[in-house]
Amino acid sequence: MADILRGLDGSDWAKATEKSLRRNCPLSVECTLQLVRRVRGFDKIEPALEMEYRFTSRSASMGDFVEGIRAAIIDKDRNPQWNPATIEDVTPLNISQMLMPLGKEALKL
Repeated sequence: MADILRGLDGSDWAKATEKSLRRNCPLSVECTLQLVRRVRGFDKIEPALEMEYRFTSRSASMGDFVEGIRAAIIDKDRNPQWNPATIEDVTPLNISQMLMPLGKEALKL
């Protein structure tokens, strides 16, 4: 994601895009990008759905889904405290932990 942000040209569209990306959960933004990159070569939808399920499954327990709900719906403070706090703070390990296979909890299609 850092490469994408660095590649933005300073136009109004680029500024709005960066603002939107930074407003969202950094871990979710990075995982989404990684998911898109990983599934590009698949010739079937099932492996893509399996990978998305891994992320979705872990979002509530390891990700910031609950924090987003708290900030938007429960407290309505619109001030989520993401962990990691910024896109730059997300590590490859964070992403791998969200996307690694689920074992016996894997999606069964």
